[in-house]
Amino acid sequence: MANIKSILILFVLAIAAAGWFAIEHANNKADALTIKLDKLQQQYADKETEVINLADEVHAAELEKQHLLNERQRLTEIQIKREQKLKLIESEYQTALKLITELKANENETISNWASVPIPFDVSSMLRHAETRTDNKNSNSNQVGAGNATSRINYRLRSGSDF
Repeated sequence: MANIKSILILFVLAIAAAGWFAIEHANNKADALTIKLDKLQQQYADKETEVINLADEVHAAELEKQHLLNERQRLTEIQIKREQKLKLIESEYQTALKLITELKANENETISNWASVPIPFDVSSMLRHAETRTDNKNSNSNQVGAGNATSRINYRLRSGSDF
């Protein structure tokens, strides 16, 4: 009987030791899983922050894209207006050339000679200045006056200077 008692005690001790080792192993496994879970949660938080930052960057890029599209539209409108003005200027130029050609071919010799003589620099300068426009924000007027060119011509006319 003592032998059975000893075997029983050894058996109970073996079961307790096995239970203790199983619990210790489960605790170690739970600790490892907790550490792994913490790492995964940190990675998730980092990825979530990265997604938020990328969403902000996408939003900023979309705003910049819209701004650039608006700017492109504005530049297209400016270019269309410029091309229209160039066509108008070209048309006026061709009309003026046609008129000058007609004046040069005029049967009246005085008119023909007058049309063939080049325009003096001061006169052409005055005409250019009279047609010039500016967007001067410090002025109430958008037109540049021809006063300087006209004054030079008047001075030369009064002083008898040649053109």
